[in-house]
Amino acid sequence: MMLPSLLLLLGLWGFAAL
Repeated sequence: MMLPSLLLLLGLWGFAAL
């Protein structure tokens, strides 16, 4: 599992949700 990739994707989704 790639933690950095997952974190980046989550951050991007969070930003889009805002």
